[in-house]
Amino acid sequence: MGIYTDLAAEAREMNPDMTGIEEEESQEGEVLIKRIRITSEEAASRLGKKQGMYITLDAPELETRSPELFASVAGLIGKEINRLLDWDMSSATVLVVGLGNSGVTPDSLGPEVVNRIHITRHIKKYMPEAFASPTASVCASPSEGLGEYLADQSTKGGIDCLRFKDTSLVVLAGTKAYPKPASLLRSKKLASTLERARGIFDYIIIDTPPCVMSDASVFAALSDKVVYVVRRDFAPRAQVLDSIRAFSDSGAKICGFVLNCSNRSSSGKGKGYGYGYGYGYGYGYGHSYGKKKSAYGEK
Repeated sequence: MGIYTDLAAEAREMNPDMTGIEEEESQEGEVLIKRIRITSEEAASRLGKKQGMYITLDAPELETRSPELFASVAGLIGKEINRLLDWDMSSATVLVVGLGNSGVTPDSLGPEVVNRIHITRHIKKYMPEAFASPTASVCASPSEGLGEYLADQSTKGGIDCLRFKDTSLVVLAGTKAYPKPASLLRSKKLASTLERARGIFDYIIIDTPPCVMSDASVFAALSDKVVYVVRRDFAPRAQVLDSIRAFSDSGAKICGFVLNCSNRSSSGKGKGYGYGYGYGYGYGYGHSYGKKKSAYGEK
C-alpha cells in the first residue's frame, strides 16, 4: 500500500537515500525546525513536490496550549517567512488573503488571521513618520463567499471560489456564520446563482445541514435530485421517515440514500441528529427527540 504525505520532511524520511535533496535542522527552544530543499527534477518527481524550499516547524508541546510557546512558534514562523522572501521591508507591499470559513473551526484560520492583521498600507501612505523602524505596507482581503453575495455585502460583486489544480473541481464555500440563513437562502439571488452555475458545470453537489433545519428543504426545491444521508443509530426513525415524506410532498426527487457509520458493532440509542462536525450556519444541531408518534409508528 502506498503512503502519501504532504510534508516534505516526512516524505524525505520515507526516502532517506534519495539524491537531489538538501537537509538542515535546527532547534529553537521546544521547536524543531526542518528545512528541506529539493534541487533536482528527479527528486521532485519522486516526492510529488516542486523544486524549492520546504520548512516544517515541529512543536509537540503545543497541545499544552502554552501562551509562551504559541508566541514563540508565531515568531519563528515570521522569521522563516522573512528568510524565504529576502525582501526590503521598507519598500515591500504585502497582500494577505484570508481563505476559509470563520463559522467552521477547522477552516477558520484564514479569516481569523485577516481579522488580526495589523493593516499598515494606509498609514504608510498618509503618515509614514508614524513608523520608527522599516515596516512593510500591509493590506488584507478576506474571502467573500455565498453568504456575503446573497446578503448584498460583497465588495467584489461576485463570489470567491476554490479551484483545485489539475482537476475540474470548484468549491463555493461560505466565509462566516449568519444568524438567519433561511431568509438568505430564499432570496431570488440564490436561484439565479444556481441557474447560472448549471450553464457552467456538469454536476453541482450541494452539502446541506441536517433535515431538521429549513436549509435542506430550500436547497432540495432547487435541486434536480436529493441524496439522503443518515447516520446509523443516531437519527430517530420517526424523524427520518417524516423528513422523507416532507421531501416527497414538496416535489423533491430522492434518488438514493447513504448510511453513515454502518460498521459500528453495537446499536446505540442516539437522541440527537448530527454529523461529525458543525456546518457553520449560525446555530447548533443538538435537537433532541423523545417518543414521537408518526404515520410510520413510534420511536
